[in-house]
Amino acid sequence: CYNLSYRNTAWHDDAGDRATRQHRSIPQYKVLTNANGRRGCWTLNARNALQKLQSRSTCQAISAVRRNVLSQRAAAAQYGVPRSILRDGVGQKKKGTQTGQRRMLTDVEERALVTYLIYMANQCLPHTRDIARYVDESRATLFNMKDGPSDKYFRQMFARHPDITEKRAETLDKARKSMSTQQTIDDFFDLYGQLLDDYDLRDKSEQIFNCDEVDWTGRETFRQKIIGPTAAHTYRQQTMVNQHITAHLCVSASGRMLPPLIIFPGSHPHRHYHDGIPDSCLFGVCESGFINTGLFHQWFIKIFLANCGSVRPVLLIMDNHDAHINLHTIKAAIENDVVLLGLPAHTTHILQPLDVKVIAGDEYWAHGQYCNFGLGKISNSFASCNYQASPASIREAFRLSGLCPINRMAIDRSQLVEPLFAQGVTGTSAETCPTCGAFRVNPLVAQGLIPESLGHILVPPRMPPMQAKRRKSKAVKSARILTGEEMLNELQERELEQKRILVDKEKEKRTWPSKLQKEKEATERKMKSEERKRNAVEKRKREEEAKHIRREEKERKRQRQQDRKTKKQTMRIF
Repeated sequence: CYNLSYRNTAWHDDAGDRATRQHRSIPQYKVLTNANGRRGCWTLNARNALQKLQSRSTCQAISAVRRNVLSQRAAAAQYGVPRSILRDGVGQKKKGTQTGQRRMLTDVEERALVTYLIYMANQCLPHTRDIARYVDESRATLFNMKDGPSDKYFRQMFARHPDITEKRAETLDKARKSMSTQQTIDDFFDLYGQLLDDYDLRDKSEQIFNCDEVDWTGRETFRQKIIGPTAAHTYRQQTMVNQHITAHLCVSASGRMLPPLIIFPGSHPHRHYHDGIPDSCLFGVCESGFINTGLFHQWFIKIFLANCGSVRPVLLIMDNHDAHINLHTIKAAIENDVVLLGLPAHTTHILQPLDVKVIAGDEYWAHGQYCNFGLGKISNSFASCNYQASPASIREAFRLSGLCPINRMAIDRSQLVEPLFAQGVTGTSAETCPTCGAFRVNPLVAQGLIPESLGHILVPPRMPPMQAKRRKSKAVKSARILTGEEMLNELQERELEQKRILVDKEKEKRTWPSKLQKEKEATERKMKSEERKRNAVEKRKREEEAKHIRREEKERKRQRQQDRKTKKQTMRIF
């Protein structure tokens, strides 16, 4: 007769020390006690194994190994316990063993692959999962070379390396890639901080402004979901075709938004386009629908100077577009103590507050109104949309761009492109072919990012060939103060040069009349020659037509004579 009870697993060695086994190996076992005090035990799932573990020799061997008195091999030989039972009791795996299916890539290959994928993604040249097929071409692979590694393999790899994942890539313009560097950002903030200190504008948010344009063409995709029948296509009529309008916005770092400038293409849509809109809004017309120097000057005089406040100086931050740079505008800014600062080219998605946060919300709201009402009522819609941006969101946009308060670490650093190589990687490790631009030696191996055995597969992107002709870009690659003496002198010289060119053209027209006359006479002679050729061709056609008519007349006359002769012979016979 036995008494049944449940207890936690425990062993007692010769010294009487207690070593409690964790639940992960043997959670509970049954203890059966009879009247004489004799005990027996077994687990619920592994009865035989627990019986061996509960034997005295097994407990002594496990205790000796845990107290580091004996190794597993020595304890197994001394106490006569199988090493597998002893290893399970101690809770240690056999060295050099790995459970589960054989790995498709070794640890070294997988770490190199992950490092390479992160490096190429930071260079805006991300790879797909197909790159895993070619990591090691020298051995037999378990990959399906036709369809590539399985989804299960990549799920396990992403679990082992949480710093990578699979997602859709965003498109980045090539020019923005070349300018979105840490060096460009540092140079801008150095100039910006010096400018704030020179004009005593640090932490004066009500005196710092930013302006930019947002436009619509009518071809944007309507992003809001609609309700329609289940079993049919649901279409949305396009209200405008081949139209383009622009809205010029301006906000201050204190959260205030100035009235907008709305630009229509060609002409105003109708006579009532400004009904219900505040008089402070400004409307303009341009053939293309984009802003130009004249419209920007009107906005600067009528909107900005009238609404920026009376405290001076005032800082206006904008991009370096040619439409914003005009001699008359810069003179007016200098006279009114307004400092114009141009951002580096192709960095507005990082440094311009309107692009960072404000325009995204306004553009989404106004686009829905544009799709609903069309060009005729877009001014009414945008005038309402212009005040949808809250002061808090505008201040947050300036904070995220690092402009107010000034903080170069506040920008979205995920949009910066890392340098191609680490500092110090020069010389033979970075030599390229002058014809194709390929590296003679893999520089990633020199940096220690990948092993030498994979240097012929995991290669960095090619550099532009030295022999290739490079186009000179007109974009201004660094920030600049547009109201400085240097820019003012440059614009004055440019205006004088344009005037000299116009004067020289007028002189050529007056001093060289014989040349124009000769060109006119040559044109007349050419026209007369072409006319004579046409007349000769027409004359030949008329002569050929007359010959053809005479030939046909002779043929008809001969046929009539033949008919009369045949008729006379027939009458003579009868």
